[in-house]
Amino acid sequence: MTQNQENKTYDFEQLSKDAQENAIEKNSDINIDYDGWEDSTIEGFKEDMSEYGISDIEVQYSGFWSQGDGASFTGEISNTKEFLTKVLGMESNEFVDMEDGKYKSGDDELDSLIGDLAELGLDSRDKIKPDDFYISIERISSRYSHENTVKISVDIDEPENWDGDFSKRAWEYIEEIEDKATEWLRAECNKLYRSLEKDYDYLTSYEAVRETLIENGYEFDEEGNIV
Repeated sequence: MTQNQENKTYDFEQLSKDAQENAIEKNSDINIDYDGWEDSTIEGFKEDMSEYGISDIEVQYSGFWSQGDGASFTGEISNTKEFLTKVLGMESNEFVDMEDGKYKSGDDELDSLIGDLAELGLDSRDKIKPDDFYISIERISSRYSHENTVKISVDIDEPENWDGDFSKRAWEYIEEIEDKATEWLRAECNKLYRSLEKDYDYLTSYEAVRETLIENGYEFDEEGNIV
């Protein structure tokens, strides 16, 4: 217990049980009442996303128990091959060449023949390569911040020798890529929100607030008000 000019002041642990409860209640936001309490979680999330070839990430969130609360992010896919292989598990097919210009032939004789012809430049149609994709994460609504406010957009420069039927099937395939990527994106947004919510719950918990009040040496009046 310390003595100032007129009133006695108390360390947290010198307070009565009721006064401690009052101090905790009145200072429940002490660990989150500043900009940046969520920085470490968001920075860790950005590092995780960089492993998928995503850069220029901007996170937006609101929380934590109101309708419309959630988290989402936008960004650019700076390494499309990393994104397509790690996120979607894409491999070479009739539309997309994921093997850097080399046909991935199998054991079947016909597959091997097709591969030989492709490497000789006799393939009937050009395949697009990972670098031919333009992929971005876009915000489609600014009213809220939850996962359904963002989507992945996929575009390509279509080769000139794609005929109508092949082009139609290829674009249907690309739309499937877009849908699957958006599904992945929204799942990651939801994971981010749950991580932020978990941090918030801990930082506003009785134990975390109590620790902050003790470790920072706050002084209180007899009723548990900070002086």
